[in-house]
Amino acid sequence: MTRIYRVGLGLGAVALAAATAFAVPAVAQSDRSGGQRSGCMNQARGGGPRAPFMRFSRMARQLGLSDAQKQEIRSIAQSHRVEWRGLAERAKTARQSLRQAETAAVVNDAAIREQASQLAAVQADMAVARAHAHAEFWKVLTPEQRAKAESLRTERAHQVG
Repeated sequence: MTRIYRVGLGLGAVALAAATAFAVPAVAQSDRSGGQRSGCMNQARGGGPRAPFMRFSRMARQLGLSDAQKQEIRSIAQSHRVEWRGLAERAKTARQSLRQAETAAVVNDAAIREQASQLAAVQADMAVARAHAHAEFWKVLTPEQRAKAESLRTERAHQVG
């Protein structure tokens, strides 16, 4: 669940090409209350409130994005901000409800399954949102940048395992 939550916050998960699957959405959500983040963006995992911006900057350098492309990507992320925040909040609530059902004094299989189904539905919505945003971001890239993004994604996949 931690990995899914990370992707959800990132909507991170959303991607500018595959190389930015987690960076751009996080940029869009980075100004949440006090800059505090949970999941993969917390201090313990090397994140913090500025991490999404650093990832976006690194990705922009690696792909050689023009200023116009950077601005267009920021605009796309901004246009999805409300949707991503809503999905992140729904996911948080669904995870909390599932956790409560799992740790209840009396085990209720039906309640656990219901809460797990609710979480799965939110995760499916998040996947659809990521796919739509990815398609928008992908259109901003040149063919060369798309090829580079795919190369970076493959490289990162090998590093992660």
